[in-house]
This record gives sequence, structure tokens and C-alpha cells, in this order.
Amino acid sequence: MESRNIFIRILSAFGWLILIYLVTNFLIGPTVGGIAGACTDSYEAGAIAGGKASIEFFQTNGLIILAGQLILFSLLAFLGKPPGTTKLKRVKNT
Repeated sequence: MESRNIFIRILSAFGWLILIYLVTNFLIGPTVGGIAGACTDSYEAGAIAGGKASIEFFQTNGLIILAGQLILFSLLAFLGKPPGTTKLKRVKNT
């Protein structure tokens, strides 16, 4: 096995952190908005209620969600699951 460049590891880890942040926010926001907007009578009222609920949810619980995202990323990076974050890279046998 060959050692991976530290710059590539840091760049890859940063990219994975951004990706995990965006994906989890894209999952949480619409879920909260959908739950809040499900009890309304029309689509427009549901969209307005869902948008407001999602914004309010992230304003009140944003730090907890961010902490969870950082813990999730740290655990995955420590285990070397995201590609490019491991110390050693595999060399292909040719």
C-alpha cells in the first residue's frame, strides 16, 4: 500500500464534509416542511407553512443538527469510509 498525499486527504475530507452537510440538510428540511404542510387544505398553504416551519426548525435546532453532521462525518472519516480520506491508498496489481 502506498501513502496518500496529505493535501489530497484534506481536500477530499472537506469535499465529503460539504456533501454530507448538503445531503442531510436536503433530507431534513423537506421532511420537516412536509410534516408541517400536510395538515393544510391547499397546496399553496402547505408550501407556505412548510417553508416557514423548515426555516424555524433550522433556526432553533441548527446547532444540534450541525453537531450531529460533524459527529457523523468524524466517525466516517475516522473509519476511512469516504473515498480519499484514508491514509493509505490501494495500489492496483497490474
